[in-house]
Amino acid sequence: MIKNILDGWRVEKLGKVFIVKDGTHDSPKYVIDNTTYPLLTSKNIKDGKLSLTDCNYISKEDFDKINKRSQVHKNDIIMPMIGTIGNPLLLINEPNFAIKNVALFKPKADNPKFLLHYLKSSFIKQKFLFDSRGGTQKFVSLTYLRNLPIPIPPLQQQKKIVKVLDISSALVEKQKELIANYDLFLKSKFIEMFGDPIKNPMGWEIEKLSNLGKWQSGGTPSRSNTLFYKGNIDWYSSGELNNLYTINSKEKITEEALKKSSAKLFKKNTILIGMYDTAAFKMSILKNEGSTNQAIANLDNNLEKTNVLWLYFVFLLNKKVYLNSRAGVRQQNLSLSKIKCFNTILPPITLQNKFAKIVEKIETIKTKETKKLNHLETLHKSLMDKAFKGEIK
Repeated sequence: MIKNILDGWRVEKLGKVFIVKDGTHDSPKYVIDNTTYPLLTSKNIKDGKLSLTDCNYISKEDFDKINKRSQVHKNDIIMPMIGTIGNPLLLINEPNFAIKNVALFKPKADNPKFLLHYLKSSFIKQKFLFDSRGGTQKFVSLTYLRNLPIPIPPLQQQKKIVKVLDISSALVEKQKELIANYDLFLKSKFIEMFGDPIKNPMGWEIEKLSNLGKWQSGGTPSRSNTLFYKGNIDWYSSGELNNLYTINSKEKITEEALKKSSAKLFKKNTILIGMYDTAAFKMSILKNEGSTNQAIANLDNNLEKTNVLWLYFVFLLNKKVYLNSRAGVRQQNLSLSKIKCFNTILPPITLQNKFAKIVEKIETIKTKETKKLNHLETLHKSLMDKAFKGEIK
């Protein structure tokens, strides 16, 4: 961030150079018989992209009422301001949705892409993290956003900064897309070899998940004994189930913690499945032995019946069906007993192993491509830091 204002630069409050609004804070009644009027919330903005998959819908009356206050247009920027704060998105097409608990930035004269990159900068991410308020649900207020300082270089330098950062961010996104395509290939290969696991057009045997191996839930050692969390045994929460394999958990526990709690040590290649709320049926496979909290179901699969890599993908493709069994008022959860009652197709282990070898080859390629992605992301972050220090001329 600029400590000394450079020649030709100025620092303004964001609300002076952009119109800053937010969506409704009310909870309109959702409708299920009409999908014409979507209501977008923070959960629909993921990784700087719009996702209406889990969107709720409202009546035309509520839609018009919300848009009278904060209608969104092309070239506006929207950004979650409650929960996961940040992750801004520039709308390149004319949208047709209303917003709730989402910040809205409308350009006056300055380049909206300049603001987009500024809101994505590491400085602003850290500032949001430090300044956010609230308990379990963090937030920043509309007043806070309007008073947020933003350095404004001359228009020509704004354009230069945007051009450089557009190029570097495009390289990052292209690399992410390449890696995502490998995942799509594996899903496609699974369907080619086994058919849709829900419709089962190939007539495979059906088996209950309870019969696939040994199921157990994890446990949490007492937080009152801080020494329990100063060990070297991996201990995972469901928030860490983001990749095919888990490795190097955020928290570590001791042997003593295992002995004096319901936590258990699971062996390498155990499949971990989240059970609660938004983490329900998030999955990963233990790269090394480790433990988990009670929000994770753990399957040590019978190797004569199933290959763990094949299980990961059949569960992934069955996920939507499995999630229909969630229950709860404040949170939609699964339980270990429910999961064990689910069904899956069960083709011959030889065919599963054949698919698993393909997965292993693709994972090797993805590892190399992920290293390239990490390098590109480091480069992009460096350029962003230089840009807002006035070092891109």
